[in-house]
Amino acid sequence: MIVGDDGATRARSFGELVVAIEGFAARLVSRGIRRGERVAIAAPDPEYMVVATLGALRAGVVPVVLPDPSGRSPEVWRAEATEVMRATEAQRVIRPSTRGSLPPLGEVREQLIDDLGEHPLGPVFLAPAAL
Repeated sequence: MIVGDDGATRARSFGELVVAIEGFAARLVSRGIRRGERVAIAAPDPEYMVVATLGALRAGVVPVVLPDPSGRSPEVWRAEATEVMRATEAQRVIRPSTRGSLPPLGEVREQLIDDLGEHPLGPVFLAPAAL
């Protein structure tokens, strides 16, 4: 069960979650993000955060979770996120293209990944050698 910021709930089976995680991991690899690389995750909602974090781990990427922007001014959130990225040496930000409540981070390299559903080629299970 996934509870959104607005309180709405949505059910996702374990199998659907696995497919979403594998698909997200495959998208990271296809964008040239390498095993061991640190990437910041800017998530506008809990479902995106879960899938992006577990997808990053599945791809061998080190996820750095940025602070939740809720209740913060864009300037304060940007300063906090920039400090987290500096401290962790994360070089990229992964976020959906629809920012929602996420202000831009400026000169940071962003990877836009929207779809948390099924991978366009069907379920993709990454072999250890691909990671």
